[in-house]
Amino acid sequence: MMTPARRTITRPLAFEGRTLHLGEPGAVVLMPAEAGAGWTLNGWSRAAWEHDDDAPLATSVVTPSGRVSTVEHLWAALALADIDDVHVTVDGAEVPILEGSAWEFLRALEPSACDSAPVTARSPWQSDWPGVALDVGAAHLTARPRAGSTWPLLEVASSWPGVAGGRLVVDLSEAGTRSRLARARTFGLVSTLPRLRAAGRALGADSTCCVGLTDAGEALPETPLRFDAEPLWHKALDLLGDLAWLPGPRAVCVTALDAGHAANGRLVRALLDRVGAT
Repeated sequence: MMTPARRTITRPLAFEGRTLHLGEPGAVVLMPAEAGAGWTLNGWSRAAWEHDDDAPLATSVVTPSGRVSTVEHLWAALALADIDDVHVTVDGAEVPILEGSAWEFLRALEPSACDSAPVTARSPWQSDWPGVALDVGAAHLTARPRAGSTWPLLEVASSWPGVAGGRLVVDLSEAGTRSRLARARTFGLVSTLPRLRAAGRALGADSTCCVGLTDAGEALPETPLRFDAEPLWHKALDLLGDLAWLPGPRAVCVTALDAGHAANGRLVRALLDRVGAT
């Protein structure tokens, strides 16, 4: 269970690498932040962020100084490391993909995390609030309070190629589950890569950062799965990264069926409207 204190990091952390969609060099620096600062992005607090619904293959944040895309793995790692206060600076328009998961971020964050101040207010998610259900195209999502834990409980299912027929429940109150979730890599159908690249997407995708799947959903020999159902675990990782827009601790039970980043963003906005948190 999360500690009853706000948490930040003890030292600056820097990450560099190629970006997934732009295929360009990218860099991120994380800096310790004062208690109560929350997460800031390029100097802007959450209150100034907007979700970019025109970026369906990644989570993009629009701030008054510009758009930053593919933030979901970094956001998920900050949530998994239970970081409340941190200053994030992204050099460029996209967060580097690293090895395709949240693992490198989390591996650096966990030993540098520290308590910064006692919690003075209860999270709005740790109260009794009406559940949310919505349909976004073919996606169906629900959310309700989770009693007895400050960690989310996620259930994901998909009929998409590569993860079709799968259903997964992820209880993030378990440390081993958090570690496995962080290691689940980005995936994609190899047959769709020419179309994506023609549209200016996935220009940095290769076997160092993505699991390549055949149309039958089988991993290519050069990108073997780290564990069973890794693509479905990655869907849960992306969901957590999108839910990280919510102020923590996020004591919620979320079900997401055939949902992507755009649908997840709609759920987050519905939750913020319902609970009234900012």
